[in-house]
Amino acid sequence: MMPRISISVLLLAVMAASPSALSAAEIREYSIPEFVAAKAQWSRWTGDTIRVEGRYRSFSPNAMQFQKCDLFFYLPRDINRPLGRSRTLEVTGQLKEDRNGLSFRVDSLRLLPEDNELFHLRRRTLPEEDPNPWYELGKQTLQRGRFYEDALLAKLGEETLADGLQIEKGRRKNVDAKFLQSLASKAAQLGLDDDVRLPYVHEALRQQWQEQKTSDEPDYISLRKKLSSDLPGAAMLLTSLTGKRFDDYRRSPTETFNKSTSHARKQLSRLFYLEVARAEYQHKLKPSGSNGDTLAAEYARIAPDDIATSEYLRQQALLFRTENIGDATRSEVYALAAEYRKKNEPDMAQTALRTWLDRKRQRLNNAGPADYLQTASDYAEWLGDRPEAEQIALAGLKRYPLDRALQAQLSRWGYADDDGEWKPASEIAARPRSDMEAAVQAGRIVTGMAPEQVISSLGAPRTMTRIAFRDKTMLTWNYPEAKLAIRFEQRHHQGDFEVSSIDALPPSR
Repeated sequence: MMPRISISVLLLAVMAASPSALSAAEIREYSIPEFVAAKAQWSRWTGDTIRVEGRYRSFSPNAMQFQKCDLFFYLPRDINRPLGRSRTLEVTGQLKEDRNGLSFRVDSLRLLPEDNELFHLRRRTLPEEDPNPWYELGKQTLQRGRFYEDALLAKLGEETLADGLQIEKGRRKNVDAKFLQSLASKAAQLGLDDDVRLPYVHEALRQQWQEQKTSDEPDYISLRKKLSSDLPGAAMLLTSLTGKRFDDYRRSPTETFNKSTSHARKQLSRLFYLEVARAEYQHKLKPSGSNGDTLAAEYARIAPDDIATSEYLRQQALLFRTENIGDATRSEVYALAAEYRKKNEPDMAQTALRTWLDRKRQRLNNAGPADYLQTASDYAEWLGDRPEAEQIALAGLKRYPLDRALQAQLSRWGYADDDGEWKPASEIAARPRSDMEAAVQAGRIVTGMAPEQVISSLGAPRTMTRIAFRDKTMLTWNYPEAKLAIRFEQRHHQGDFEVSSIDALPPSR
């Protein structure tokens, strides 16, 4: 078995593989990926000394083949099959062409370290502050990994290229949007996927957004278009705008974006787009809020997943209409109240209606009876304020005493005409018809009252006495609490008892 390859041999291999260590100009040196790519030139290279290295696929006593290359490399008799775990060989020889076509005649052969081993050795020698060697190693490794369909090697190449981009960024004193865009373009040119490229695109756009926010005339539309074209996911609607990832992005957008998965980055790109769109439409909103409805409709078309901002714009329009409600028609104010109720804001609906009705009431001095009637009805029906409605109708009837519509409405509300003055019918019915009834209602005792009326005022007596005389009967009721002694008299053959006197009850001994 072949002895283990020493570090010194590896270093020699590194130097041999490095472009800066190419041998004399008369020897053409290629990796198999480069050699296969130049297949159209092979017939012109016949007779030239060529050195080729790559992974071999098959090895027989007299010939070998490299992976991904259909050319046969014929071996001299004294060369044995190499031993060891590495399948990377370097051969030197010449291309020959005969009636059977092209072939390669090998003069010498040597075993090289495995690609991964060689990569890590070369990577350890790379400078920390110069990105170019990182790019060179990364490109070679990525090309080789993709050629051999070696996912691990290709990944190492991509990581090296990504490290080179970070080194170049770290060296830059002024990392502005233009420079970040150039790094994104370089990532694409190097064949790196969006996982590496998009963080630079995103950071550049964030810087542009910061610049736009401090501008006197921000160009929101151009930035939104750029977001849609440059960030996959910016046009993808979101089902929710809440969650820890979104909160993190609002606090630290660049850091959160960079460490997120591909799917999460699409969501965050949409959140970025909505951030710009929201600022754009808040900028368009007039201080009065009068154009809120129009803006809300536009915003709902470009950002249907941001319902809250559309509602905010509509709310500003509602507030404007509420503040300027005095000039609205009856149907307009009713529609405004309906919108508030739809938004589950009944208090705002009532405020809008009351504000409009109060202003209308202030203008009734120059109005006709129909205006009084309509205003009174609206207070009752819209606000449920019957007392206020009745006062308005009474004021209208006082001004237009013969208006039958006002009279009919007040009648429906329980009013009646009392000698030309409209009063609640219950008040008229309860009014005393005599001084005696007035005394009973007031809880006073006067002479001439019947026992039932006294009971109605003072309740039942604590004690009572009855004395019969020849021509009359005397009845005394005592009310210690009221300190009263009520005396009734009933003359024979002259009807019922009546109060004849009200005396103070002497204090008890």
